[in-house]
Amino acid sequence: MLSTFLLLGMLVLGAALVQIYQEKERLQRALSRYESLISREDIERQLDSNIYLKQTELEQLLGEQEQLNTQIRFLKQQTSELEEESYLQSLGFYEPKYSFIRSEDYQHRFDQITAERKQMVKNNTAAICQKEWAIGEDVKKGRRMINSYLKLIREAFDVVCDNAIDEAKTSNINQLRKRITSNFERLNKSSAILECQITEEYLGLRLREIDIKYELEIKKQEEKEKVQLIREQMAKEKKEREALEKARQQEEEAIERKRRYQEERDKIQQEMAQAFGKKLEELERQNKSYEALIAKAQKDEQDAIERRRGLKSGTIYVLSSIGSLEKDVYRILMTQSSDPDKYVRNMNPYVPFPFNIRLKIYSEDASATIQRLHDKFNEQRVNTINPRREFFRASLEEIKKVAYSIRNETTDFRINIQEFEDIPLENEYLRTLADRTKR
Repeated sequence: MLSTFLLLGMLVLGAALVQIYQEKERLQRALSRYESLISREDIERQLDSNIYLKQTELEQLLGEQEQLNTQIRFLKQQTSELEEESYLQSLGFYEPKYSFIRSEDYQHRFDQITAERKQMVKNNTAAICQKEWAIGEDVKKGRRMINSYLKLIREAFDVVCDNAIDEAKTSNINQLRKRITSNFERLNKSSAILECQITEEYLGLRLREIDIKYELEIKKQEEKEKVQLIREQMAKEKKEREALEKARQQEEEAIERKRRYQEERDKIQQEMAQAFGKKLEELERQNKSYEALIAKAQKDEQDAIERRRGLKSGTIYVLSSIGSLEKDVYRILMTQSSDPDKYVRNMNPYVPFPFNIRLKIYSEDASATIQRLHDKFNEQRVNTINPRREFFRASLEEIKKVAYSIRNETTDFRINIQEFEDIPLENEYLRTLADRTKR
């Protein structure tokens, strides 16, 4: 009986243990799922962290790339500027280093630099030696030898510089500077074995001398041209004044003669009222004579007025030539020719394409009118050095606007403006383009 109870107890206990193990396994499986969930969250956090780091690195790389692009653009710009400068230098272009107003100021600065250079020669600092030499055991002889050698290379260098400075007014300044620098380098290279050299400071003074000498010659030429232009303008104005004064005097003389003739005619007409017979016939003959003289005086007066007007009047042309000039570049000139259109047609026969008339302005005071036009567009001159070159960079609409404004503001004399088609019907340039297209 007891054994039966024990057996039953063991069976119950075994079943309970089986349930416990089964529940344990179920809990372990559930736990493993949660563990995998926890691990996935960790992985996702790790991935997010990695993505953030990658994005940060990418942003840094993009920032560095933009900096590199900026540097590349800057270097390209510098390269372009250097290429342009090199090209301009090959053409003899020179960038002025001084901005004096008068040639006397350039000459004064040139003399100052020359004095500094001569002082360096006097102080024995133009050419120097870095080593103490001796001939045998005699240091003094060695020093005299070196001083003679330094004087020799310095004088050889000065000959090259002096010749270049003499040529500065006519030659390519950049080539002259290069000649000086090349000789400086050559002499110093050949003197290196003795540890002797012409100093950089001395080279700098010689280069400054040639720069200011070149600019001095340019300024002298500019002043000469300005003086010549002023003289020509003064001579022209004097001639115009004299011609105007002569026409005015002729007008006054004609008016005075007409007045005297009219007085004499009036007296004769009064006498005619009381005369008869041969006396009347004689007075009538005299009356007709004075009528003719009065008519002649009136004609002389009118001719003098017309001459006076003609001396001041002229035609102003606004011309273009796309084939010969750039777009929106116009020539604004004046002529007092009796046939102004013919003058324009025959003007500058050696340009590739003829000029086309865009505006034709008749003015009773052409000199004053064209001066106002030129003054208005003075800052837009194509050639800023020579004022005789009457070419201006502006749109046709700008020029029209200014021309009409001058006409509307002028009350002392008459101005007439005639416009022409924007695209001339007979344009050799357009026909040339069409011909090229066919080929």
